[in-house]
Amino acid sequence: MVQSHLTSTDFVERLSEWQTHLTPQTLSLLSNPADIEYLTGFRFLLPAEREAFLTITTSEVVLWHASFSPLPPELAVEAKPMQGFDSVIEYLQSNIPQFQLHQIEFDAQNLTVAEHQKLVGLKNYQLIALDRTQFWRGRIKKTAKEQSLLHQVGQLSAQAIQTIQSSLKPGVTELEVAWKLTNLTHQAGAESLAFPTIVAFGDHTALPHHQPTDRVLTLETPILLDFGARKEGYCSDLTRTWWFGAQPPAEFDKIKTTVDQAYRTTVAWMQTQLTNSQTFTAKDVDTQARTIINQAGYGRQFVHTTGHGVGLDVHEPPSLNWHNLEKIQLETCLTIEPGIYLPGKFGYRYENSLLVTQPALTILTLAPGES
Repeated sequence: MVQSHLTSTDFVERLSEWQTHLTPQTLSLLSNPADIEYLTGFRFLLPAEREAFLTITTSEVVLWHASFSPLPPELAVEAKPMQGFDSVIEYLQSNIPQFQLHQIEFDAQNLTVAEHQKLVGLKNYQLIALDRTQFWRGRIKKTAKEQSLLHQVGQLSAQAIQTIQSSLKPGVTELEVAWKLTNLTHQAGAESLAFPTIVAFGDHTALPHHQPTDRVLTLETPILLDFGARKEGYCSDLTRTWWFGAQPPAEFDKIKTTVDQAYRTTVAWMQTQLTNSQTFTAKDVDTQARTIINQAGYGRQFVHTTGHGVGLDVHEPPSLNWHNLEKIQLETCLTIEPGIYLPGKFGYRYENSLLVTQPALTILTLAPGES
């Protein structure tokens, strides 16, 4: 059995891999919380807080952190308390001559305007935007330890939804169900939610990212739960929709049948490609699901992509959309989540997280008895 807990050795290997793309005259300045966690194990209390930055050269790695933030026990780099981004700027000013730096690469997607202006104020170097495709080459492919964590968090999340499905009774509110899911996952060993839980009753199911309200559950209505947990930083993501009662309308049954067929067809096609050692793209995957839904007459009601990557972020590359020609790599974790939404009536979505492995796909979010 694979040891799933990440150790300092794992982080050293990740940092070493990142350093291989640097020249001796280049410094990487990282500010994205998931990137910093991936390379060091440091976790932000809130992603929006500027709790840490990471500077990397070929000879030195420094984690700049807020003094009130705990450091991970497996930390394998030098850690320096900071007084905000100014501490990083002071370090760069004093060390550019020492390191003979000519370039500083920064993450344009994860630096504030004020922070960027301070970088621009420095002299004697070239400021370049970080190539995030370089970073994702490492993060997209999951190691055996990462796969183990993704499987663990997928299982506890699926079992939590299964427990909710079997215990729901009229009178409970959307908000109460969301809290019950949170409590169940904490009891099962999750550290937090992966994203705000979606609980929708009735016509609320027609809005893909509906947020829970005090709406009360009644008989003969649809229920949609989209939910994910986090364990050692790694996320799950799954959706279940069903009719709460014995008399679903014919149209609900039709969209359910269509979405379920789109999901099964897509997964079966991916499996065939893997069995035959055939490559395929994100667009290819989306086409499988979207074709089924288009043929049923609901193309305009399938308003989002077929899925996305999952890892330390609940939404990672690749995006499974109709424009993306990126090839799907082995050891990638993806969601497959077709859906149909009829405003004012109801919606239906079915989603699982899975690992693209050979010889067979690994479905991560099926509870016992599900198929």
